[in-house]
Order: sequence, then C-alpha cells, then structure tokens
Amino acid sequence: MSIENNINIDISEENGKIVCSVSLTPLGRLCRTKFRLKATQVKQYVAAAGYPNAVLLQGPKVIHNYVPNEDPAGVWIFKIERPPKRAPKKRTKKSNTTEK
Repeated sequence: MSIENNINIDISEENGKIVCSVSLTPLGRLCRTKFRLKATQVKQYVAAAGYPNAVLLQGPKVIHNYVPNEDPAGVWIFKIERPPKRAPKKRTKKSNTTEK
C-alpha cells in the first residue's frame, strides 16, 4: 500500500493566492496506516509544486486520519511571495592618498 493512494493533494492558483486542499483516507479497512500531516509538510508540497516562496495565510495546523467521526481533510491558503530583489553592490569611492 503506497502513501500516494491515501493522500490526495490538489494545488491551484486563484486570485493571486495558492489554494492547497488535502484529504486523507480514513483509518480503517481501506487504510491501515495512521497519517498526521502538519502545515509545514503541506508547505513542502507547495514548494515542490513550483512555489518555493509561498507564505501561509490560513489553514489548520494539523490534520490526521485516526480520530473517528472527524473529517480528515483541510484547506490551506498561501500568498505568492516574490523573492526579494538584490540591491546592487555599492562601489567604494577612491580616496586620493598622494600628498602634494
């Protein structure tokens, strides 16, 4: 049984924001493995999808599939953050050290 069959991740971009919805297969006959997915791990999935500078705006801290009668799904919203531009290096002024 592979992990990919038990974790469904959908990453889409809407209105300049990244929406990542994750659902886990509930623990039971179809899934015998306990899963605990944290927000930092979801951010790693988003970075692997091509958004390395995404900043988390809202979403649950953790979802898991081993509590009965609880929905093992969550939606995270990230802001697209552009990498900061580098400032040009300042050139030093030449000082005249020769004396007349």
